[in-house]
Amino acid sequence: MSNPVEVMDEMDVRVLSSVSANPVGSLVELARLSRMTLGTFSERMRLLGERGILYPVFAQASVSYSAVGLSQVVVLADVPPVHRNTFEAACDTHPYAQYRIRCLGRIESSNFFCTFSVPAGAKSGLIAFLETLQQEGVVTRFATSMPLARVARTEYDFNAYDFAKRTWKVDWKQWEYVVETASSRLENLSPSVLHLLDSADMKILRLLSMDARQERRKIADKVGIRDYDLSRRLGLYLKRGVIEGYRVIHDRNIAGYALTVAVSARVPFRLTEKLFAGFSALPFPGIFFPLEKGFIFIGNVPPAEVGKLSSSLEQYCERVELSTCDYASSARYHFDSEPSNYKEGYGWIDSREYMVEEPMAAILALKQNLPSREKKIA
Repeated sequence: MSNPVEVMDEMDVRVLSSVSANPVGSLVELARLSRMTLGTFSERMRLLGERGILYPVFAQASVSYSAVGLSQVVVLADVPPVHRNTFEAACDTHPYAQYRIRCLGRIESSNFFCTFSVPAGAKSGLIAFLETLQQEGVVTRFATSMPLARVARTEYDFNAYDFAKRTWKVDWKQWEYVVETASSRLENLSPSVLHLLDSADMKILRLLSMDARQERRKIADKVGIRDYDLSRRLGLYLKRGVIEGYRVIHDRNIAGYALTVAVSARVPFRLTEKLFAGFSALPFPGIFFPLEKGFIFIGNVPPAEVGKLSSSLEQYCERVELSTCDYASSARYHFDSEPSNYKEGYGWIDSREYMVEEPMAAILALKQNLPSREKKIA
């Protein structure tokens, strides 16, 4: 059976380019960008969906965690192979988990990359949760860090895709020139506007993070507000940076059997800013986390470009570690995936009971149902 991506043609690329340029645009606007009639564009969209290249719910809002009073925490954890399922279940259970993925190699002596978004000032609760996992033997060691600036996302740039050769045109000499001449600066974290938001806003943001193209009237009905109130709230999100942008969900192999890679680099901050410009110029999707001692990048990269990326980075970084990741083990949690973790008039729940004791009780109960080999070693 052939890869559905291999039958894409130039018109498909135009459709995908228009969707990437304006993920929440109307079909009329997207058809115009694609230089197609509305009927032709709609049919192409339908076929891309049937082939699994473009997901049915393909546009998702990226919420600024700092703007809603949450702090993003990057966690690198070393987990014994026999406890991997338990650790993944622990991440799935925690109310403030954001993302997790297994590393097939190691970065910074760890085989798991995770992110959590916890209430501002409540990182201690996450540390206590991780230490409890460590005491239970699920985690051997862990390290945490927090982004120094806004986390940057990149999406596919289909202008760099040669559909005839099924390859991506990446000029690594030009990429290095972009890095060396970059003058752009990383954006500061958005200030919190939590005092301007309520539980209805949290529901709206969650719905948009799951499907940013759903009809606004349906969102208003689900939240229980009027259309004009929804419009007012959406205007606030854009003005105050609550919504940072929109991402498009494709088949991951659209880049030609892409590898999910994790790159960890030690580099002075002045070079982190320059390398951010370089990663922003790549035509592949990824997330760039600027950290105190360097950065971590998680992205989907065609196999032919992985070695070239690593070699280019080694020219600028004191240390570069690259690991491929088990994409099948990854799990992304939508914004506010636990609807009960926000209370009207109080804010985000940050008690030790909620952030440590309740998820650990669920994990310990789950361990009783794990395969006998893991229970024996645990």
